Amino acid sequence: MTVLRLRPSAGALIGPALAAVTDAVLVRHGDGAYADVPVAAVWQLTRALAYAGISAEPCDAELAPPPGLLVARGMDLSPLPSGLVALDLVRIQRIHLGPATREALRRRCAGLLPAGAAARARCHALLRGEIVLFAWARHAWASRSALRCAPARTTLRPIVFDRDAVARRELLGRTSSRDEAIGRWLFA
Repeated sequence: MTVLRLRPSAGALIGPALAAVTDAVLVRHGDGAYADVPVAAVWQLTRALAYAGISAEPCDAELAPPPGLLVARGMDLSPLPSGLVALDLVRIQRIHLGPATREALRRRCAGLLPAGAAARARCHALLRGEIVLFAWARHAWASRSALRCAPARTTLRPIVFDRDAVARRELLGRTSSRDEAIGRWLFA
């Protein structure tokens, strides 16, 4: 794995660039934004980020969680105020075309109604290659008092009893490359 330091220079829309890799770990640390990607994907991601207006430079930053802090699971990709959490990490994985179209065309209302017009349009965009669907999971490490403040309570849920939840690879969130949620979170 290679750690890249990301700096937006002309844009912050990172979703289309992330479509160049199958999986990545994005990290907001106190002093910047980082991407941890497989070595084989560094050139592809760096090139795609350059087209998106984001500079990516290899670095030797330590992205391990600081000791003595509590871990919380992110419910969404809402950005938190700078300095509230010590380490904010989002693991993303590109969903292949078959499962992505199945998710886009899922029946509504407990299987009673067919997929709506917006879902069909999203499926067409997936099939044409205009967008890519990502699965994500967010974890943040912060002090007890930081997790109790109002902005953190709306976005983060402390993991109290299930300490192995961070090690599991459950990616329950969904976003697309067209959605700007990842860029807003990463460069806030």
